[in-house]
Amino acid sequence: MDIDQQNSKANNLIELGIASISFGLIAIYLLYLKNILLLQAGAILLAFFVFIQLMKHRGHVHSLLFAVIVSAPFVLVNFYFSTLIFVGVISHLIADREFKLL
Repeated sequence: MDIDQQNSKANNLIELGIASISFGLIAIYLLYLKNILLLQAGAILLAFFVFIQLMKHRGHVHSLLFAVIVSAPFVLVNFYFSTLIFVGVISHLIADREFKLL
């Protein structure tokens, strides 16, 4: 079973992990540490979690445009990491034999 299909166990564990970490970071910010980076990281992960829930597996997620959109923000953090994300998404598309431009 494909890891990014809704009913896979791995997907469910990953989604639970992302949701738990995002809410945990926000809770730590609100209750203990007032470090804005915790809030930002929690908000980004939460937005990513919502995005995952709204997208269909074989829809727009299987496109070159998606690979660019997902990897582009990480250029600001680390170009090497951004490149790894881009290559990872593209290799997933090639492995699934589902490659679109848009």
